[in-house]
Amino acid sequence: MEDYAHRVSAAALRRRGFVETSGRGPTWKAKATDSGQAYLKRTESPEAPVARQPNRSVTQELVDEIVASGGSRLYPRKRYYEQGGVDYTRRAELAEAYGKVPDGKRLQVTRVSDDELQIELVDLPDELKVPLHEVPVPAKVSRYHTIVARFRRATHRLEVSRASLPRASRVLQALVVDAEQRGYRVEMAPDGDRKRYGHAGWSGPKDGHIVITADGCSTAIRLSEEGLPSRAHWEQRNSRYVGGRWLPPPMSEYEAKATGRLELALVSGFSSRSSSWADRKSWSLDEKLPEVLAELEIRAIEQHQREDEAKRRAAERQRQWEQAMEEAKTRYLENRRREVLLAQAQRWREAEAIRSYCDKAQALHGGDDGTREWIAWARRHADHLDPLQEPPRSPPPPDSIDPSELRPYLEGWSAYGPERQGW
Repeated sequence: MEDYAHRVSAAALRRRGFVETSGRGPTWKAKATDSGQAYLKRTESPEAPVARQPNRSVTQELVDEIVASGGSRLYPRKRYYEQGGVDYTRRAELAEAYGKVPDGKRLQVTRVSDDELQIELVDLPDELKVPLHEVPVPAKVSRYHTIVARFRRATHRLEVSRASLPRASRVLQALVVDAEQRGYRVEMAPDGDRKRYGHAGWSGPKDGHIVITADGCSTAIRLSEEGLPSRAHWEQRNSRYVGGRWLPPPMSEYEAKATGRLELALVSGFSSRSSSWADRKSWSLDEKLPEVLAELEIRAIEQHQREDEAKRRAAERQRQWEQAMEEAKTRYLENRRREVLLAQAQRWREAEAIRSYCDKAQALHGGDDGTREWIAWARRHADHLDPLQEPPRSPPPPDSIDPSELRPYLEGWSAYGPERQGW
């Protein structure tokens, strides 16, 4: 029997006590127990147990609900601080990543209130509808592309078994050649900083094996075999210290759980769509290469859209900041005039009060020489205080304004630039 599905079923039946298994590898055996035989007889009787219904994906359920609702439906919004509940924004992203959304469509999530989200099934923008082109995988390669040859020689990076390496090389050859024909740049993934045991700081899940740059967007790609662990992590955990140096264990140990199923994964960047493709019963990885290259092109388009949107937002933020600065300067100058006005009014009131005082003092004690001297000085002081001794004028604007003086008028903006925060 091919694949591993029957082994999974046997393990499940063994846990329920319905079968016993023995042996390992290609010669393992399974035998029904007495309980298993009794259960089989029950299935043929009138009291047969109800068959278990197949599991239903929650992402598929989400898409089905939206379709049944006419393409749009409201869902409760989960706040970041809440425990439990369903994060429907994340579920929508996973629905697209796992291919649950109909072709040519996408899920658009909009926050309609603090408590609700609207999820709509909308048409995919025309610029993201990238056609798929056939990518033939050669049955035999007489001379490998330079990148593929380097991939094969970098044995410390290989995450495929020796038995699968020929096919993996042909798949990579088809991918690299087609990518270059489209005008993309193909490079080996860099080693990174050196780490423990003398190995480079590279790892497959983090850095991939090759990097393809499509229209300025670089994506790291990992080619591995299902069943094999991360090569760098496995070697670090299993290397042996022999003769004064660390040596990796034999390849046979690394390949012990090889399945023969190859997988290509885009390990850099983020997308809500599929980012990995592998051999399955219904298709082979070879058939998925057109989707891999189309995804690279779509990511390049999306990156340019994000960059354009970032520039637009930056320009808008710059405009808003400049407007806020002008309004802050106006408010600052207005406040400065108000403070000058209030100060003048206060001085005028003090001068008037002194004059009234002098009038009263003269009326009561005008014949006293000391009082007359005091009143004369007081009136001179009142004239000095009184701002209306000369025609009043608005204070001239300062030659420059220190940015710190504008802080109270900026309402959260920084006086030092649009990207700075608050104070």
